[in-house]
Amino acid sequence: SFPTRRSSDLLSLVIGADQTYSTLSAAWQNVTPLLKNVALIDSYNGVVKSITLRFTFSSNEKTLAKNEVQSYVDTIIENLAKIGVVLR
Repeated sequence: SFPTRRSSDLLSLVIGADQTYSTLSAAWQNVTPLLKNVALIDSYNGVVKSITLRFTFSSNEKTLAKNEVQSYVDTIIENLAKIGVVLR
């Protein structure tokens, strides 16, 4: 058995004024069962609305390689782009 291995990635996003966390969450809900937590780190409502999210990936079965986690993050970014969300 492998010790639980965690990897976290931060994404700072520019989102639409009418977009909510629940509309954004569809972008990562079915990407991988290794995504264990998404936490809101920061939000800003100014000329543009932006948020920073921490994505935590974890496996009890293996050590997660950085490129494996990055492929999940890339998929999340692609899914967010489909609803008009871009990286800040």
